[in-house]
Amino acid sequence: DFAFYVDRPINTYDTENSFALSLEKDNVYGYIKKEGYKNLSEEFRKNHPAIAGTKNFFLITNAQNFETLKEKIFPFFLY
Repeated sequence: DFAFYVDRPINTYDTENSFALSLEKDNVYGYIKKEGYKNLSEEFRKNHPAIAGTKNFFLITNAQNFETLKEKIFPFFLY
């Protein structure tokens, strides 16, 4: 699971806005179930793209951090 690879505390957010705010800092990312991500607004998905995915989850960040974080997380094994 992503938590193993990212070595960060796991926080749970109950609204789209609180989740988006948590991703606005530099070098911050989160993960979300694919089904939940698809149900979020188009604007949220545009501003918080998926960096990588597993069978059930996407690893996402804010658009400004996308390229930097994409380079940092690969390669790691996704199962």
